[in-house]
Amino acid sequence: MLTNYINVVIVCLSTVTSSLRLMPNGEPEEWATASAEISAMRESLPNVSAQHSRLGRTNKSVAILLVGMQKHMLVESKLKHVVEPLLAQGWKVDVFVELVALGIEPGFTWIPVKGDTVAERVSAVSSRMADEFLSLFQQNLEMRGARLVHGNLLQADYDLTGDLASAQGLAGLGRMSQYSPFSNNDSVLSQNHQTFVLKDSVIGQAVLKRFKGLQNLMSVVTATSDYDFVLVTRDSDLWLHKLDLDSFAGQVQQDAPVVYTKACLQWLGGVNDKTFLFSGSASKRILSTLYNDFFNETHHALDNSRNAELYWKQLITQVHRVRSRPQHPSRIPTADALWRLVDGSKHLCVKRKYFCKEFNAENTAPMCPQVHD
Repeated sequence: MLTNYINVVIVCLSTVTSSLRLMPNGEPEEWATASAEISAMRESLPNVSAQHSRLGRTNKSVAILLVGMQKHMLVESKLKHVVEPLLAQGWKVDVFVELVALGIEPGFTWIPVKGDTVAERVSAVSSRMADEFLSLFQQNLEMRGARLVHGNLLQADYDLTGDLASAQGLAGLGRMSQYSPFSNNDSVLSQNHQTFVLKDSVIGQAVLKRFKGLQNLMSVVTATSDYDFVLVTRDSDLWLHKLDLDSFAGQVQQDAPVVYTKACLQWLGGVNDKTFLFSGSASKRILSTLYNDFFNETHHALDNSRNAELYWKQLITQVHRVRSRPQHPSRIPTADALWRLVDGSKHLCVKRKYFCKEFNAENTAPMCPQVHD
C-alpha cells in the first residue's frame, strides 16, 4: 500500500495590477470561493465524528479525481455528500487532486507597477492559502477515514503550445469545432461585470487542459491500485445530496465497462460532461489516454464533434466501445456553483445555465446573476 503524500507547490505572484480589488484580509475578491471553503474545512475539523474512521472495511474501493483551479474548488459538499456516505457504505475512498493554484490566471497578464505593494500582499496570501488548503483537505479526509493519495497545486497552468503546434493537421477535422483549440475566432464573455473578448481557442484549450489533468491523475491511480469505481467530479461541483454508490455497484454488474453521467444538459445529443462515474475497467480505457486521444488522427469518430459533450460521447462509445448510461440527475446530484462576495459577505450561488431542471426543489442555494454563467 502506498504511503500518503502531498506535493505542495507554493505560488508566487511577482506582478499584479494596481487596480486588483482586495478584500480586507488581502485576498482578491475573486478568491471568495477558495477563502470560504478553506474556512469551512478549518471549522469542520473539531466537529468530524470519529465513527467514520472506525467503520469496518470491505474490499470495495473508489478513487475520486479532482482537476481544475483552486479558486473554483468546492470542498465542503464533497466531504458531506460524497466522502462521508461512501465511507458509511463501507467503501475505501482514495482521493487524487491536481489544481492550478491561486494566482495563476490563464488568459490574463498581470501588469507590473513599480513600487506597488499589492503584489507582495497577494503573493503572501496565495502562498498561505495554498499550503493551508492541502493540509486542511488531507486532515478532513483522514479524520473521516479516507485518504489523500495525491495532492498537487500547480505552479503554472498546463502548457499546450508544443502539442498544438505539432498537430496543426487536426485543425480541419472539426474536433470540438464550436470552440476548436486551433480556432482564430473571437467570443465575447462576461465575468465580474466586465466584458472580455477571447479567442474561441481559449475555451477549447481549457477543455484540453482538463483532459491533460485527468490523464495525469489516472496514471497515478493506475499505479496505486485497482478500483471498482472512479468518480470524476469538477472543482466547481456542488453536491446537493448524498451519492449512493451501492446502487451503482449492483447495476454495473450488467453494464461494465460503463460510464454514468447526468441525463440532462446533454447539448446536441452528447453526454453531460460535468460529473462522471466510471466503472474501474472503463476508467482505464478512457482516462488513461484522454488527452492523447484528441491528437490521435486515427480516431475519426472524434471528427466533426461540435462540442465537448458530443466529443465525450463519441470518445466513450465509438473510440473505446464503453457503454454510456445517462442517469436521472438525482443519482448524480451535482450543480455548478461558486461563492460570490456581496456587500463584504460571501454567498454561495448556482449557475443557472448548467442547472438541471430535473432537480426541482432539491437545490438549496440561490441562482447566480446571469453575468456569472
